[in-house]
Amino acid sequence: MARIQAGSFVVTLTYTYAPQTVTLPAAGTVIGEAPLAVGVWYVDMPAYVRQVSHGGAAAARRAARGATVKVTSLRKAVRREVSAFHTKARLKMIKVTDVRRGVRVFATNPWTRKTVSCTVTASGKKVVVRS
Repeated sequence: MARIQAGSFVVTLTYTYAPQTVTLPAAGTVIGEAPLAVGVWYVDMPAYVRQVSHGGAAAARRAARGATVKVTSLRKAVRREVSAFHTKARLKMIKVTDVRRGVRVFATNPWTRKTVSCTVTASGKKVVVRS
């Protein structure tokens, strides 16, 4: 108990301690750990698509060692990056399709149906990534 007096005013504070209680939501209104983890990965889906695209482009440039970037090596490098991401995320979110002179890297959110894509193409000694 604490008592504070300031002039003619007196304030008395009383503290009590008791076990904490938390009301849990009903089991039907919550989601499990696995769907929550999947949802968390899909929140940053656009960033992951860009990251994989740029990582694959950088790997293709390194593999070319200053020479012309071959389309086949570009496709392999991007697919390797996507595979590494899938292993890390334990989720097959990102897909790759071949386009002229490169690949299209894309992902679709299963709940919002929003698709994010990047096109990675070889252009001489350079690799171009377009969103």
